[in-house]
Amino acid sequence: MKNSEDVIVFGGSFDPVTKAHVAIAQEVKKITGKKIVFMPVSDGYGKRSLKASFIDRYRMLEIVTSTSDGLEVSDLEEEFYLRYKRQPKTIETLELLQKRDVKPALLLGLDNYLHIDRWYEGKKIKEDFKIYVYPRGIQDIDDEVVIKGVKLYDISSSKIKDAIVDHIYDDLDPKVKEYIITHHLYQD
Repeated sequence: MKNSEDVIVFGGSFDPVTKAHVAIAQEVKKITGKKIVFMPVSDGYGKRSLKASFIDRYRMLEIVTSTSDGLEVSDLEEEFYLRYKRQPKTIETLELLQKRDVKPALLLGLDNYLHIDRWYEGKKIKEDFKIYVYPRGIQDIDDEVVIKGVKLYDISSSKIKDAIVDHIYDDLDPKVKEYIITHHLYQD
């Protein structure tokens, strides 16, 4: 990321990154004209369902962003984890980017946006940062933050991981599939 750059942070576990994640990022980039930065959670993230290490998830994101203009991946949250031994809160990630003279906005699925007031400093996030909301499923709200005109994708990492165990890779970039097979990920 360059200094004084407007970016949209697309956070998540990306365990694994799917074609739908990439398509959403590309569509939001096209609509907004802003760079999309994938921000994978660190190995310190408390979610037990994470199957791949940060470095594997980061490398898969590097694969899919390397051929897409305006898409990047950041290791900021893992860097924070290694230094402070905990997963940063979303507000901390955004503020760290600001300290690096980056102007971050946030991309969230509607399911997460509907619960943002329960997040640590969720109201402050809404007040201090632009939020772009990707509509998901049948949920609908009348709100100016929802991005209009994007295709809806059904993303379920657990379904994708189950499919991988059965050697079904339809929802993955071919190079990500190759990475998963070569590194024996999601096989149990």
